[in-house]
Amino acid sequence: MKIKGLIFPKLHEEFTIFSAAHHSTGAKKMTEEEYNLQIEGYYENILHDSLEKMTNLYERSIGIQLNNQRMISEEMRDSFQYFFAYLNTANEVFENARKYLMTNPTVDSIKYLIVHYGMALRLASQIGDLLLNGYPDGALRIWRSMYEYTAITLLLIKERDNKNLHQKFIDHYYRNKKRKIESLQKNHRALNFPPPDDGIMSQINIRMVDYLNKYGEDFLKEDYSWCEDVFDKRKIRFRDIEERVGIERFRPYYIWACGYTHPGFESLLDFYDKERHMLVLNKINSQELRRKSFIDPLQLTISLLHEVNIEFLSVFSPEGEYEVNLLMFREIFTNLIASFGEDE
Repeated sequence: MKIKGLIFPKLHEEFTIFSAAHHSTGAKKMTEEEYNLQIEGYYENILHDSLEKMTNLYERSIGIQLNNQRMISEEMRDSFQYFFAYLNTANEVFENARKYLMTNPTVDSIKYLIVHYGMALRLASQIGDLLLNGYPDGALRIWRSMYEYTAITLLLIKERDNKNLHQKFIDHYYRNKKRKIESLQKNHRALNFPPPDDGIMSQINIRMVDYLNKYGEDFLKEDYSWCEDVFDKRKIRFRDIEERVGIERFRPYYIWACGYTHPGFESLLDFYDKERHMLVLNKINSQELRRKSFIDPLQLTISLLHEVNIEFLSVFSPEGEYEVNLLMFREIFTNLIASFGEDE
């Protein structure tokens, strides 16, 4: 199947006329070079005009997006108010913890817990932005990453007394760093990039030998081998971490979010009309405006962040403040759920 005018609606028609005029018996004969120059000039003109037209559509696109954002924020005003109230409160926690670090010496294993807390909050904020812009499917894709990040964050918080764990978490990064450099070495010509510096791979290999000598030959074999001593077994699965930190009840939603992340048919179901048994193509490039599509990403995001807050606040709240700190988050969370009404 060939579709004329995919970008330039009149291209085929105009080119046919141009070509016919060139080949007509009464036309002035042109050399091949002259003909090609005219074709290049013709292409240059339509490319210039079309580029100008498309760049001028930017303002219109932004206007549509902002209008939809206003509609979404007004339609779910209460829900978004409580969602962002939770995030703003968490940001208050993060900022105060960050300021404390600026003036108080803290061991790295505790310092990095604040870093992980900030990253969980960052992912939650990205989800909020995607929802406000009408992309709940995109929000679920980020939520999948947030779920994995939450599991690791909770493990590091709960096992904070393991003095080597966080350092092993950092050192294990060299496993992926080596894979990235090896992949760039293999593909740099196709990417038209310069090859990686030989010294970089040499440094990585030296580091990896050091880590194998320090932690054992299995340290760099698997994705989660950095936490093997926590589980006292080899070949740790992500599910082991889920169960260890107590969030495995969210796994059905994790599997659901994976369906949006991977290119299977499930990622298309939002655009499927069950009554007519067909995919509705004009939904694919449109922002979602249906209220019910936002509820799961909103409550799932706050549910994960709340799991982190329960543990994080228990570590950093002084005596007498933990209960009221957590109560503040719980009050906002409760109001968020109530804001969904019968749609919950």
